[in-house]
Amino acid sequence: MGNQKIVELENEDVELFLKRYKWEMKQTGTGLRYEITKRGNGKKIEMGETVTLEYQTFLLSGEKIYDSKDAGIKRFVVEKSEEIAGLHEAVKLMNKGAEARLIIPSHLAYGATGDENKIKQYQTIIMKITLKN
Repeated sequence: MGNQKIVELENEDVELFLKRYKWEMKQTGTGLRYEITKRGNGKKIEMGETVTLEYQTFLLSGEKIYDSKDAGIKRFVVEKSEEIAGLHEAVKLMNKGAEARLIIPSHLAYGATGDENKIKQYQTIIMKITLKN
């Protein structure tokens, strides 16, 4: 199956999810969907800043697969680390103390390989994040 078809099928799944749960989300040009659920304060996060966040990661089925309460908080340098592209993009839309819900398509998440643990190849993920710094 070609990449374009995979993106189309993923998008259809996400659209159904949004309708089912009545989530109102914005979409970026890359396909990241987000909703800032709590405004933070201060300036927006920029490339090169170190961020710390609490998170929960879910599959579209609703199954929670990761939680920072168990796995530890994420700390990374924006656009200069191994973290998934969707997370780098999302934190730049936020400021300190903000909370958001994200729907991250596979091409911005773990792509064709998955995370070699709980996320399979070409799998869209949902994240709830809180920016701590």
